[in-house]
Amino acid sequence: MRAQRGHSRGASIVESMFAICILCMLFFALLQIWTWCNARLFCRYGAYYAAKAKSTGYNDPMVLRAARVASIPASGPSRHGGNDLDNANAYMRYGDGSGVSYQYWHPTNAGDPELQVSGQFNGEDIYARVTIRFMTLLDESLGKIFGITQAPYPRSVVKMYNYSNIYLED
Repeated sequence: MRAQRGHSRGASIVESMFAICILCMLFFALLQIWTWCNARLFCRYGAYYAAKAKSTGYNDPMVLRAARVASIPASGPSRHGGNDLDNANAYMRYGDGSGVSYQYWHPTNAGDPELQVSGQFNGEDIYARVTIRFMTLLDESLGKIFGITQAPYPRSVVKMYNYSNIYLED
């Protein structure tokens, strides 16, 4: 009886460690997916504000400001500090002259995440797109295990009617 117990003495610790490793991997995978979905949500919010600004007659630099300010929570850390509300207020008033900058607005390296805002006019419709390029969902080595060569970028496209045609006529 004693000899049988000796062979299984450390088995519960090993099984517990395997279970903890699997639970940690699951937790961190869910955290990565939550971060990506949150970034996509703020891309949608930024695209909505870009389309809204353009449909009410704002010029292109103001549309870019509106999209960037709406996407601040997904724009990475601030490069000069301050709280996001004060930064948003200063950037909407003074643009790039305010000194407000976030990591994803002006990336320093070629492969760094970048917030891109683009739009298109199609007759009476306005399309606004906000994308965070090169924002990775998984670490490259972990992605290769699952067969993911390139993670999808968080992006959103919003279509809105061009209201500026109604009240900005010549």
